[in-house]
Amino acid sequence: MILSLVAVPELWDTIAQCLAPTDLLHLSSVSRAFNAITEKYLYRRISWAWNHSELDSSTPIQQLLLNLLHRPELASYIREFSVHEIEYGPKPPARHAASNSLRDADVVVRSLIQEAGLSPSEDWINRLYDLEVETIVALIILLLRNVETLVIDMFHCDDEYASPTQNFSPIGDVLRLVCEPHSITRATRFERLKSFSWPSGDVDCFLGLIKSGEVLDKLPIFRAPHLREVSLKLSYSEPSLDAAMPTVSCSESLTRLTLGYTTVAEGFLKQLLSQMKNLEFFRLELYRSSEAYIFDGQSISQGLMPCREVLRHLTIHWEACDDYIEVDAPSSTPLGSLKEFSALESIDATSSAVIDDNLTLGDVLPVTLKSLVLREGLYDINVSWDEGLGSVLEEFVNLSPVQTPCLAELWVGVWELLGEQAEHDLKDKYRQSQGVEVSFFELQY
Repeated sequence: MILSLVAVPELWDTIAQCLAPTDLLHLSSVSRAFNAITEKYLYRRISWAWNHSELDSSTPIQQLLLNLLHRPELASYIREFSVHEIEYGPKPPARHAASNSLRDADVVVRSLIQEAGLSPSEDWINRLYDLEVETIVALIILLLRNVETLVIDMFHCDDEYASPTQNFSPIGDVLRLVCEPHSITRATRFERLKSFSWPSGDVDCFLGLIKSGEVLDKLPIFRAPHLREVSLKLSYSEPSLDAAMPTVSCSESLTRLTLGYTTVAEGFLKQLLSQMKNLEFFRLELYRSSEAYIFDGQSISQGLMPCREVLRHLTIHWEACDDYIEVDAPSSTPLGSLKEFSALESIDATSSAVIDDNLTLGDVLPVTLKSLVLREGLYDINVSWDEGLGSVLEEFVNLSPVQTPCLAELWVGVWELLGEQAEHDLKDKYRQSQGVEVSFFELQY
């Protein structure tokens, strides 16, 4: 029976969909023949959580890098690569590889040493084991020729008080140093890693990179030829990042983009988005500090214009960098009219991202919209319902003719639920005049 299964590998695409990773792992240990079939399914989806508080938490990602360097064909199996950071705080002290593990690793990295033209020294292997986790992640990314989904949920560094700080990332350093101009290729020039003086540690280098327009950070990620989905955190210092940005040459297969904890300048964001023509889903979490200048929301809608005929789902959340900041006025202006986005079906947005004193929902929403999630912003905490979001929704429901004939559901996020009567009245009005179901939910600080 086992021999029969091994002899029909084309059945395994169907079989693998029905098996959990643990089942595949057990099968891989049955025989070499089974292992040869199952390993490509075991490597198809790689997900790893980096726990800062655990001393040996980086061991799995180190082992993955060594496996991929020893057998590059394994990297071609990976379709999804996901890394998340948890338990922010002081990083544990670096752990040098023990002599036993060095002897084992020497076998695994022999091909790497030969390829890079380095002497097979214990010092080099020590360096490989002591690389920063962000650097290891970047090297793995460079090996992923067929990756379709990349989720890099990592802050660039933290200040030992569980608070992420805005800085350049070793991920960006490696990608910027090793990547070819128009493609992600296998990182063959590892001799670049012999001296670990990354641009991240040099303030003067920041300024030089910005002035010369070479700030790429994680952007070469977008060049992977089969990439469909990317989720990143892009956090830069606030001052001028509006210098000319090199062409990213995004993969045409990229359809989903999430930018979390984003503090980039508007010019940079506009240039980045304008190079993506096939986005169907875009999510932005924009964080603003109390000292930040007003962010022009139209830079987002203008940047997304190349996608206006294909973009179906848009999420825009304005946030403050610090939960305790007192917000007296909005720190961002709205995106402006979205009526030209002819495929847009759903919007999930902080209210100030789509409306202000001069811009109503009727001015903004496209006729194709089916679902709307509208959230009160920090600015609305001190504004009464009747003077704020309540009046906006009342005005919109009274419009005739109906501006959004396809709209079927409206979700309203508030800092404090209104009480049964106020909610019931608004739900009734929307149901009777537009046939729209309205739901309320409470926001969390």
